[in-house]
Amino acid sequence: MSAIWFLLALAHPPWLSAEWRWSRQHPPLVAPETVRLALHTTLFRRLSFLPALPAPLALREEAVYRVSYGAIGSIGQLRLSIADERTEGGRRLIKVAGRGEGSILGLGRSEKSVDAEFDPATLGARRWTMIRTGGDDVTDTIDQPQAGVLRLARQKPGAPPSTKQVVFSAATPTMDPVGLLMRLRAAPPVVGQPVVLQILDGQALWRVTLTAVGRQTLPETDGRVATVRVDGRADPIYYDGRDADDRPRRTFAVWLSDDDARVPLRLTMPIGIADVVIQLVEATRTPRAP
Repeated sequence: MSAIWFLLALAHPPWLSAEWRWSRQHPPLVAPETVRLALHTTLFRRLSFLPALPAPLALREEAVYRVSYGAIGSIGQLRLSIADERTEGGRRLIKVAGRGEGSILGLGRSEKSVDAEFDPATLGARRWTMIRTGGDDVTDTIDQPQAGVLRLARQKPGAPPSTKQVVFSAATPTMDPVGLLMRLRAAPPVVGQPVVLQILDGQALWRVTLTAVGRQTLPETDGRVATVRVDGRADPIYYDGRDADDRPRRTFAVWLSDDDARVPLRLTMPIGIADVVIQLVEATRTPRAP
């Protein structure tokens, strides 16, 4: 998987922020008044015959991460958000986004953003736009009207847009990197039952295998923060399913908060001589407007 989405975030602090430590003391992440509003909102939506959302997607969320790389330290920042929703054909589509920027030793600075609509019913992305700047500016827009069918459009500065449609032989849901995190949070794999997905990073396709490790304490917290760990392997593939030899295979590990929200707390990926470490700085969850 393109290293940039796991590079574009944070220099890990040795401890979680005070705000997050408070949230782990088992009082809720939000005040009682906020919880009452959330319950009212949920009731209103159920009366409107819309399906209930998985707990990790039920509230708005803003999360800030830092990325570090070995002895170099901080190389960037990443912001992830779960925002509002809209309906389409009786389905609820949740707006999610990621904004990342980073560089190594001040060189080769790049920025990347994803704006997507995640379908909690199918646990996949409906459509998304990915913008990459910093040397090779590219905008990719992908629409997935049904599992196994992708409509791709690519725009580069000064060039006409290029479009194509891809139909996979198997109706495997395909999603963007932010959608992968939403899928992982909404329905994490269980021990002994790996989950295989397809991830499209720009127009590069990957087969991602997620394997549940189980409950662990978060590294570098002296056993004070309980998590659920999931390991992943990303194998580069062509659109016809064959293994691709133009990109290296990647492995990674994700630690999710051991509660209903399943907030990603930490992600590590070995790249070169060191690990990229993406670690949570702060996260805020609030109800959506009714």
